[in-house]
Amino acid sequence: MRLAILSTTLSEEAFLPCMVAFSRRADARGHACTLVRHGELGLGVGGRLGRLLWGPGARELLEAELVIPRLNLRTLTRGDCYILELLEAEGVDFLNPTAAIQAARSKITALQLLETAGLPVPATLVARTWDGLAEAFRLLGGGPCIVKPNMGSQGRDVALVRGADELEAVFRSRWATDRHEILLVQEYITPAAGPAWDTRVVVLLGQVVGAMRRDAVGGDFRTNYSLGATVTAVEPSAGVVELARGAAAALELDLAGVDIIIGPDGPRVLEVNANPGWEGISAAMAAAGGDFHTRFLEILEMLRP
Repeated sequence: MRLAILSTTLSEEAFLPCMVAFSRRADARGHACTLVRHGELGLGVGGRLGRLLWGPGARELLEAELVIPRLNLRTLTRGDCYILELLEAEGVDFLNPTAAIQAARSKITALQLLETAGLPVPATLVARTWDGLAEAFRLLGGGPCIVKPNMGSQGRDVALVRGADELEAVFRSRWATDRHEILLVQEYITPAAGPAWDTRVVVLLGQVVGAMRRDAVGGDFRTNYSLGATVTAVEPSAGVVELARGAAAALELDLAGVDIIIGPDGPRVLEVNANPGWEGISAAMAAAGGDFHTRFLEILEMLRP
């Protein structure tokens, strides 16, 4: 299988180690896997050009049997999907349709799709003014609650608010940065046992690649691996697997990282990530004697021979 990973990178010189490892594992299994930097590609449309893609890896993208997008869509690419849109128009097959990626980027859009599908999600309100935020806080019982931007990842700009003064401080800070910010006010769900933790399930084509428990450290309420949370590979229950697969299907995602919390009222879907990080899950599985990259490729080989 001819594979290509379209990636933003931490630098212009190096791809993430997990992507390099995946490429090498794919090559060892008889596939050809090319790593391509989104920012090095040029694109043209219209006139005598028609549709044109050039730059390092452009030919490999257009000739790939499957492209795996690994894009940080909020920061490094400034939210641009134009390369994916061209590939889609050219009939190139890739994991996660552009429309599904865009829907998953908006947390409130994703939550609406999940709720419409009958899946349990936290009570969430949207507010764009101070009065609206205060009313949302009141409707949720006066805290504690989570305040987060509608678009974001890795726990950035997410706050645990316990009172009106903290709420106003968070709002004023975000307002000063961007007066067009859409803020979500979400009920804070206390885990059924222990300090802050949740479960991340990585789903590929309806199959579980792996799952890990993420435990916050240092009194933090955020369980993001990028913020130092400890990760441990786990075998999710049948109910958690069903919920994760349902969440990926509701958002029409081929590849998804589904974050699930087990609260007093049972499991709920916190978020669904169309670009789940590979670092944490691969480290957790390796520590337990598993191999994320091999499992990922096995699923591709089985379902997309």
